[in-house]
Amino acid sequence: MKKLFLTSLAMTLALASFAPFVQARNPHSDAHQPSARVQGANHHFEYLVQKNSLSELLIQMPEQLKISRGINIQDQTGKTLDAKVSIDGEQALIVFAQPVPPNTTILVKMRGILTPGYPKTWQYKLYGKFVGSEPEIPLGLARIQTYGN
Repeated sequence: MKKLFLTSLAMTLALASFAPFVQARNPHSDAHQPSARVQGANHHFEYLVQKNSLSELLIQMPEQLKISRGINIQDQTGKTLDAKVSIDGEQALIVFAQPVPPNTTILVKMRGILTPGYPKTWQYKLYGKFVGSEPEIPLGLARIQTYGN
């Protein structure tokens, strides 16, 4: 029992040591068209990469949502970033061809979102992998509000 406790404590401390690495802040997010009745709307969010270069971004999708037309990623200048995007029913994984350097804001555009058609605040959970660190680190939530009009 004591060994299990010490192992758990060591793992917790190891993961906590990555917190200063990231210093994530809440990403800006929005939808076009924000009406819940519109199928195929685009959801997007911005994320500022801080401290270390971002090599992968994992987006956990809310239940009942589906991306039908893919994901585009750009930097703050509008340049499309080269990345491999794989989408399954519950998550999207973006692996950048070249790690995104610190102090770069990325814009992630999820195109063709299919919803159940009722208004809601959808929450996408974001995780990242950074150069020099192995585990995925929670980055925050992208919140998308849809309306009933």
